[in-house]
Amino acid sequence: MKKHLNLLIIFGLIHCNTQSSFIYKPSNRKSSETLPYSISINTFDDKRISGNTNYQLLVLIPLIPYGTATVNQIENDVYPFIIKPSRDIQEAIAEEINSRSLLKTISLTNKFEQKKSDFKIEGEILETTRTGKMTTYMLGPFGVYLWILGAPIQYTNSQIRIKYRLLDKNNKIILEKEFSKNRSRVMGYFYNMFSHHVDSNSILNEFVFELANDVENILKPN
Repeated sequence: MKKHLNLLIIFGLIHCNTQSSFIYKPSNRKSSETLPYSISINTFDDKRISGNTNYQLLVLIPLIPYGTATVNQIENDVYPFIIKPSRDIQEAIAEEINSRSLLKTISLTNKFEQKKSDFKIEGEILETTRTGKMTTYMLGPFGVYLWILGAPIQYTNSQIRIKYRLLDKNNKIILEKEFSKNRSRVMGYFYNMFSHHVDSNSILNEFVFELANDVENILKPN
C-alpha cells in the first residue's frame, strides 16, 4: 500500500499546477496625474500565531471519516509558500503604487529607520491560515483507489487578514481598515493537486490592489 501511495504522489506532482511562491503582478493602472507627495511604506508587523497541526494521515485508519491540518504560517507548510510576509507585502505595495505613477516619491522604511514623508503606510499581518480536510471515505488505505478514479482528496480553505493604516506627516490616521478574505477549493488527483497556495497568492494580490485603490481615492483631489 505504501508503494501505491508513493506512486500516487509522484504522478500527482506531474499533473499538479502549483503556486509555490508569492508573485505580485502590478495592475499598471495609470493615474491621471502624479501627485506632488512623498509616501513611506513600513514593513508590516507580523502578529500571526505560530504553530501548525497535521492529523491528515489518520484517514489511513479505516472508519476515520477525515483528517485535518491547520497551517497558521503558510511559509512553514508541508508544501511551503515561499514568502517573507512583512517585507514582501511592503515591496508589493510600493510596486503597485509606483506602477500607477501616483506619487512623486516612494520609500521603504521600518520601525527602526523612519524617513520624513508626507504620508505613511503601516499595518499588521493578522492571519495567513490554510486549513485542510482530507478523506479516504472511511475506507482507510483503500480509499486511495477512489482518488485515482477522481473522487476529491482534500478540501482546503485559505484565510488572509491584514490591518493597515494611512497616516499623514503628523502621524494622524487618515484611513484605518482591516482586509479579510477567504477562498476554498477542492483538490483531487487530476485537479488542483498540491495547489495549496494558489488562493493565498491570489488573495494577497487582491489585498495590495485594494490598499492602493484606497490610497489613490483618498489622496487624489475630487
